Amino acid sequence: MKKSEIQILVVDDDITVLRVLEGAIKKFGFKPLVAKNIDLALQQVRMVQVHAAIIDCMLPAKNGVDLAIEFRDTRFG
Repeated sequence: MKKSEIQILVVDDDITVLRVLEGAIKKFGFKPLVAKNIDLALQQVRMVQVHAAIIDCMLPAKNGVDLAIEFRDTRFG
């Protein structure tokens, strides 16, 4: 698999942090996917293959650890 085919999901409710991480992921040659809330993140994980995720620990509706567990149960398992 080429580096450019590896998709990394960034989940953060702070748009500035989201864009900075998106740019850094692009700079390193990976393909970034972004989600500003839990619902969008879950949609991304269900629709496309995500190889890694960077998740904000303090999301408004659910903490990042719980979201990571749900990702694992949904798709990453």
